[in-house]
Amino acid sequence: MFLKPSKTTVAIDTHSVHIFRKGVNAAFTVGLSGEKTIPLSSITSVQFKKPGMTSGYLQFGVLGGKETQGIMNAVKDENSVIFIKKELDQALELKKYVEDRINKNNNSTNSLDPADQIKKFAELRDQGIITEEEFTSKKKQLLGI
Repeated sequence: MFLKPSKTTVAIDTHSVHIFRKGVNAAFTVGLSGEKTIPLSSITSVQFKKPGMTSGYLQFGVLGGKETQGIMNAVKDENSVIFIKKELDQALELKKYVEDRINKNNNSTNSLDPADQIKKFAELRDQGIITEEEFTSKKKQLLGI
């Protein structure tokens, strides 16, 4: 749980990162729903900024997403978690865990045959995580076309 400044709870299960936000600030910056679920299989990177004069942040890069830089952009990004110096160890632990999962997913994806990989990318397309164009491009790459 990251209490300052954003009242954010991050929960991770075997398949997803769940971000829960509370408070008026969250409603203004990322919308009224207050909840975001990101499948671990769609996370491609974890951007990290250590807190200093301002808060720090973790930003989960996803397939087809537009990553931004800077705390002002991270505050508005539904895939980001803002934290303060007291929460640095917790943020580093979260970063390491998600990066380990990314690496594990990448290693297991590389061992799949092309048909299984295409199937996984089709699921991401159907979930709206990647676009039709990204799916088609990846499919052609896997088939060597």
